[in-house]
Amino acid sequence: MTSEGRASNWWDNAISAWIEAKPAEALVSIERFRELKPSNVPSLLVHAEILTELGRYAESGALLKQFGRICRKKKVKLTRYECVAWGNLFKSQGDLLEAEKWWRKLIVIEPKSTEGFIRLGACLANQGRLRESEEVHKKATILRGDQDEAFFNLGLILRAQGRFEEAADAFQAALELDTEYESARSALMDIRKALKLRQTILRKKKRNGRSRSLGD
Repeated sequence: MTSEGRASNWWDNAISAWIEAKPAEALVSIERFRELKPSNVPSLLVHAEILTELGRYAESGALLKQFGRICRKKKVKLTRYECVAWGNLFKSQGDLLEAEKWWRKLIVIEPKSTEGFIRLGACLANQGRLRESEEVHKKATILRGDQDEAFFNLGLILRAQGRFEEAADAFQAALELDTEYESARSALMDIRKALKLRQTILRKKKRNGRSRSLGD
């Protein structure tokens, strides 16, 4: 096998291991790939993402800065992949305000895709900014991409605010787009149970109120 073929195998193995949540295997594979292909620029991003997953944030940030310097020197504009890598790094570190900035940059780059809106909406929700998150997710539901996830997340935000009827509609919309969306199905069952409990409590309160009136 040629050196090109060996490098390609290491790259494929790094990507597949990364996707399958096997960061140790992915790390060894990308490190070997970069030994064989030291001038490969995209591998910097993949290496950085793997390091982020392993909690090696300083090293990940250094690789992302190196990637950015190379790209800007070559007049290559900011891409989706760079935004996602930076956003994931700051999110993993718990720096939600910095992550938010990168998700907003992602939206500028891909304004018609659900991805940036879903990532931003989740980031806002994790900051307790539920109303803002709600509006962002509503925008995502009419864009191309993962509309089912947008509706599911919207349902979670509405449920958190106690707006159960609206949440049920959102979860139902997610299920209509993906009939095997088990998280949405479970959430919808939870909402329906909560609504029934509310109705039961309300009926008891009404009966108790009538009983007290008769007693008076």
